[in-house]
Amino acid sequence: MIEELLSTKQAAEILGMSQETISRMIKKGKLDGYKIGAFYAVQKQSVLAYASLVDGKKANDPTRK
Repeated sequence: MIEELLSTKQAAEILGMSQETISRMIKKGKLDGYKIGAFYAVQKQSVLAYASLVDGKKANDPTRK
């Protein structure tokens, strides 16, 4: 199966976060992604799964991971 990849900009728009936050989340393993040269790419399925996990939760909610 071919993975659909998003740029950090696209992922940031979907999740309502900054590109820097998306890059940090990839580095920490919270999102599945890859470093390609100087840039990161993130798996679309990982972004959608995270979006459904945090849907409706505030940023400081301890159950939002």
